[in-house]
Amino acid sequence: MDYFCNQLKTSVSNLSYWERSSYFHDVDVVIIGAGIVGLCSGISLLEKDPGLRILILERHYLPLGASTKNAGFACFGSPSELLDDLKRHDESKVFSLFKRRFDGIHKLLTYTGETAIEFNKAGGYELIHPKHSAISISQNELDYLNENIKRYTGLARYFYFDDDKLQKFQLNGFTRLIANDHEAGIHPVKMIELLSKLYTNKGGKILYGASLHTFTENDIYVTIELHDQTKFKTRQILFCVNGFAKSVFPELEVQAARNNVFVIQANKTLRLNGCFHMDRGYVYFRNVDGKLLIGGGRNQDLENEFTDEFGFNEKINLFLLEFAKENILNGDDFQITDQWSGIMGLGSEKKPIIKMITSHAGVAVRMGGMGIAIGSLVGEEAAQMIYTNLNQQQ
Repeated sequence: MDYFCNQLKTSVSNLSYWERSSYFHDVDVVIIGAGIVGLCSGISLLEKDPGLRILILERHYLPLGASTKNAGFACFGSPSELLDDLKRHDESKVFSLFKRRFDGIHKLLTYTGETAIEFNKAGGYELIHPKHSAISISQNELDYLNENIKRYTGLARYFYFDDDKLQKFQLNGFTRLIANDHEAGIHPVKMIELLSKLYTNKGGKILYGASLHTFTENDIYVTIELHDQTKFKTRQILFCVNGFAKSVFPELEVQAARNNVFVIQANKTLRLNGCFHMDRGYVYFRNVDGKLLIGGGRNQDLENEFTDEFGFNEKINLFLLEFAKENILNGDDFQITDQWSGIMGLGSEKKPIIKMITSHAGVAVRMGGMGIAIGSLVGEEAAQMIYTNLNQQQ
């Protein structure tokens, strides 16, 4: 009897033979995080080798960070954001990143197509406000940006002044409007659903509500233990957890940052069409199903918004709502229909961290608020890193 009791004690998770063999047997790669980077990493690995056994673990029933909690902007970058970046980084880094964002969106669309994710290429607009804009922008500065954008991407006259649209969009209090024809809105959940379907159609597995507890490694494999005490082995583990990276690897230069988003039902009919930015991208808004989506405002209380805790900052809430009423809704009353927060991963440099931390564990984190734009390329590069490691360790 003692023998049988001891045998039972070693079987701590209530998995059937079929569950264990389908999900936890002979796993080649475990990916932590089922957001855009995690899914694109899995897709790219399976494109390289369809025989790989890949398991994505997501601790929430939806991706927890920002992949489905963003505002749905393609996010190529606004003039004031680029000019602000040029104060801290050299020209080649800023415009190489711009090209990377542009190429990343087109890589994403090869996976999803435009129609299925509601890719609405209605253009983007930088708004200049005398009180809320930290940077004024001249024609000479636009010419400089356009010259370099053309040099890196081949796109001519990318940004241009189009002040007449201020009246068309019924916007108040702004002095200038800078347009581009390439920015687009998307549906983030449909994007993730399509990436998930593509990944699973290629043979990948996903477990939602599966939270990593610990991982240990030796020269051959990584032993993973989940919070329900399920244990199994894998050859490689890749962390695609963006703003939550520091909780796993404290030495990484990744700073979690929270962004709030509102959806507002206004009494007036919105004339907005496209994606709108103000003040280096700190404030953004667009028309979603006839409602006003507005978010950001972190710069109103930056210190308290460097956090990986979901929640709301009353100071920022008041700023966004007052700004919306005064400058977008012409003083009309409105109702808040939705509010949420998302967690980004930032750093002193606008560059993702894609590297092996140990011989079996890698990271692809720090999207810098550009996850939709660059996530597919980051996933592809992370997959190449892991694939190279797998082949070297055979």
